[in-house]
Amino acid sequence: MRSLTTLVTFIPCCVLFAACGGSEAFTPVTTGKNLKVAALTAEEDCLTCMPNLLEGVLGRQTPSELKAGILSVELLRSPFDTEPHVLLRNDQPIITDLVAGATFVDVDVGSIPPGSYPLMRVTLANTRFAVDATAHVPFAGGDHAGTLAVDYALSDYDDGELGPRTQGEYHADFDSSEFRMPLDSSQAVNWPAPYPGAVVDTSGGLYRVTFLSPEAVNVSHSMPQAVDVGVTFHIDDSFAWGEREGAANQLGTFDLSPNPLEGEPPVSLGISGFSIQVLAVAGEPVGGEAGSEPAPEEATADDAAAGGDAP
Repeated sequence: MRSLTTLVTFIPCCVLFAACGGSEAFTPVTTGKNLKVAALTAEEDCLTCMPNLLEGVLGRQTPSELKAGILSVELLRSPFDTEPHVLLRNDQPIITDLVAGATFVDVDVGSIPPGSYPLMRVTLANTRFAVDATAHVPFAGGDHAGTLAVDYALSDYDDGELGPRTQGEYHADFDSSEFRMPLDSSQAVNWPAPYPGAVVDTSGGLYRVTFLSPEAVNVSHSMPQAVDVGVTFHIDDSFAWGEREGAANQLGTFDLSPNPLEGEPPVSLGISGFSIQVLAVAGEPVGGEAGSEPAPEEATADDAAAGGDAP
């Protein structure tokens, strides 16, 4: 069984209410210490993840490959932060291999306004994954065991290859040695919350995952820390479908059929849950004489300002 993990640095949250948002500019500096956000794999189960919380007779499968398109990554000072600091934003999604693991943010901490950030929000455009399936097609040789490759739109966005996409639609291609067929349909993006370690919001045509942590990302320019952020995209049994009786259907196999009464409907498409890990390297003073220890910076209304990075 597999699930995915990624890393970041956190320390206690907004002490001052005024530090939980801001709009004033700040001056970026170069510290040589970077904040990195990456997706990694880990061997662990997630019993509280979807689809384990779903009811009914379900078949389940862990995708053999899974990629996610990332539109933006933001740091928030509070759940009510209306001007989060934008670490990454793109019109076209950055396709990230969640199984192999990949770093998708790498910035100098001096480019981030000083302060405490207990929340990180990632907006996903789509998922691409592959699962085993069997197509039952009497007019094309009967039963065909093969692979179903799915591209599922989690948000409204413009895709460089597929064009404008609407949240919930998916394009799939079934491929076997003897038979191929495309499948286009839709599945509402309404997976239940809360997930372990994150809250998911699908309103407004966007799929936003807000990662929660008992600590906060603490940014200081005088005592900078190199920060590795680990976010976990759980994929254990993350593809699930409703089992149906059919002349050729088999329990535990995702069965495709041109007969809508026998083809099995997907229920969960690609990601079943989220969590986060944090790792920070000890801070080192910038400038000054050896042995001097500048006092850590406190988050103030001025320091916490995100400037022009507001979405």
